Amino acid sequence: MRERERAVVAHVPLPRIWQSPLLLLSFLVLSVFLTEALVMGLLRYLPSLSPATEAVVDAVLLIVLLLPVLYLLLFRPMKAHIQEHQRIEDALRENEEEQYRVMVHHSLDGFWVADVQGRFLEVNDAYCQMMGYRRDELLSMCVSDVEAMETPEETARHIQKVIESGGDYFETRHRRKDGRLVDVEASVNFSPFHGGRFYCFLRNISERKRIDEQLREDEARLKEMFENLRSGVAVYRPSEDGGEFVFTAFNRAAELIENISRQDVLGRSVVELFPGIIEFGLLDVLRRVWQSGNAEHFPQAFYKDGRISGWRENYIYKLPNGEIVAIYDDVTKEKQVEEQMQYLAHHDILTGLSNRTLFIDRCRQALASAKRSKAHLALLFLDLDRFKPVNDSLGHEAGDLVLREVARRLQVCVRESDTVARMGGDEFVVLLATVESTQDALLVAEKIMFTIAQPYEFDGHAIHISSSVGVALYPEHGGDKKTLLKNADIAMYYAKASGRNNVQIYQPEMVSSRGDAG
Repeated sequence: MRERERAVVAHVPLPRIWQSPLLLLSFLVLSVFLTEALVMGLLRYLPSLSPATEAVVDAVLLIVLLLPVLYLLLFRPMKAHIQEHQRIEDALRENEEEQYRVMVHHSLDGFWVADVQGRFLEVNDAYCQMMGYRRDELLSMCVSDVEAMETPEETARHIQKVIESGGDYFETRHRRKDGRLVDVEASVNFSPFHGGRFYCFLRNISERKRIDEQLREDEARLKEMFENLRSGVAVYRPSEDGGEFVFTAFNRAAELIENISRQDVLGRSVVELFPGIIEFGLLDVLRRVWQSGNAEHFPQAFYKDGRISGWRENYIYKLPNGEIVAIYDDVTKEKQVEEQMQYLAHHDILTGLSNRTLFIDRCRQALASAKRSKAHLALLFLDLDRFKPVNDSLGHEAGDLVLREVARRLQVCVRESDTVARMGGDEFVVLLATVESTQDALLVAEKIMFTIAQPYEFDGHAIHISSSVGVALYPEHGGDKKTLLKNADIAMYYAKASGRNNVQIYQPEMVSSRGDAG
């Protein structure tokens, strides 16, 4: 019984005479005195008695006369008070039981009462709705009829266990009327009264179970994705001051990229394992992301330490729990392919010399520099003499060998700041970035002509070729690359027309002699 109801019972008023001890005592004394006076008066009319007999008669008369008075004035009001007290208690108890029944029947959680055989004695509306049965249907069933996780024998053993322990809390599944399973969380208590009763509250946790299962599936899916990403993923736990970052996760791709196992990584500092990260600049990025919470893209850069090297591209962000994640790719192969493509776009495949595109760019830069410093430069246009017969008689393999060797010899004849390019076929150009005089350009051209004329060995054959070289100088023979290249070409063909194997400096009166002089 609740305290409020106990207080109601406690405040049932007592008979008025009982409310004052002094009044009660006075009433008792007065009643005894008056009754005794009446008894004494009656004894005078009786025959003479012995003292002992008189005392007995006196006591009997006193009790007989006093009892009705005490009953009417004391015991009867007290009896009425006790009956009222009991009536109020009974009413409160009935009210409490009714409230309890209303509460149970309108509870959002399921509730049932069962006997020691597991037969349902009472079920509430929530449990009926949970199970899809009518109340009268459930009251004709047993716990084992709805239990889906236990056999009837296992349910009987479970009932015995609850009887012995007094209660249990567990999760199970009940089978609805339509056959669907309901995950429930059950709290059952046993009472030995009325032959033994089980009182059980049940909560439908199917949705929670579904969410938990979904979370587990999502976690497994994310873990699988984490392990199978082509990109490396490293997760770091920062120190309190953000000065140090310790590995907490490392996926399979990261193991392959960094050539290290996660067992050797987890729990260790990133600086300890990858000392080059400081110079690389990634440690500063980790610290900035940790402080600001803003993700950062760390573009392609070359990483190197005493153990590994390669190009890396990183994306860094911060997790809600404060950990830092780096998703990165080893772009070394892509970078090499890119560099190779860049090389092929600017170099001759056969000889490795600059191609026309790169030569034009170098020429433009050299002209701009010469204009600023008022310096001179020279352009040499070179064509091999009688190269076609080499291909015709010995084949293109021999011709390719000669071209590669010519390219090598040309590079030996010039400075590192100069540019040698193959324009196509057996035509080459040499850009002398700076010359002091026309004589300097002539000396280089003659050196080239002499070097080219040395024999070439191929498959036991000595191949002899020569070259014709045309020279144009800036600014004397042109102020732009197109003019210089055209005039050097004219001078080269003039050299061929003049008997080959000679050097000619462009003169305005030269006329191009483009014939079959190869």
